[in-house]
Amino acid sequence: KQWYQRRVRGFSLTSYVFCNSAICLMFLYTSEIAPTTHRGLIVGMCSFVSNAAGFCGPLISAASLTRLQRMGLFGSLAASCVAMSLLFPETKNAILPETAGDISRRRTAQKLDTLGRCLKG
Repeated sequence: KQWYQRRVRGFSLTSYVFCNSAICLMFLYTSEIAPTTHRGLIVGMCSFVSNAAGFCGPLISAASLTRLQRMGLFGSLAASCVAMSLLFPETKNAILPETAGDISRRRTAQKLDTLGRCLKG
């Protein structure tokens, strides 16, 4: 029984470290890829989502779910975050836009609409 509690505590601590690391990386990545004019707003939105998730986490844990259901819920959320992070654009050696005007000029030059879809013609 005691070895099981230590293992659960170890896994919980490890997952806590990885979750906090992911949040730190989200802030770093967001501040690097966001245009300078929108950086404060975007980092603020990331902070809001991080704090909201930190608020909801204990509430979900306290809900009347079994341990297996809680682990499945949090594991699926983590897996979906990993899957979404794989969709981020690669920015190595790329010229990042600094203003909203830079983004508009880039879209016009590439003939893209506001959603990033290619325009016909």
